Amino acid sequence: MPYLPRSPDKCIQDIDKYLTNRLPELKGKDRSAVIMEFKEWILDQTENEADIWTMPDLTDEALLDFFKRAISRK
Repeated sequence: MPYLPRSPDKCIQDIDKYLTNRLPELKGKDRSAVIMEFKEWILDQTENEADIWTMPDLTDEALLDFFKRAISRK
């Protein structure tokens, strides 16, 4: 399977080995589900390298204040 651009660590190699042995046994929706579950770690998706932004935990008062300061325009 194509790996991510960096050299694969032991964990990625174990996932690859598992999928190589397991996928031939699966058919249909089961096969698709396993592929979808693991593809973010295994498949090389360098052509789609968009930045991913996440929201901080805004239930914490200090983090909420920091977030407001960070996005405010002065």
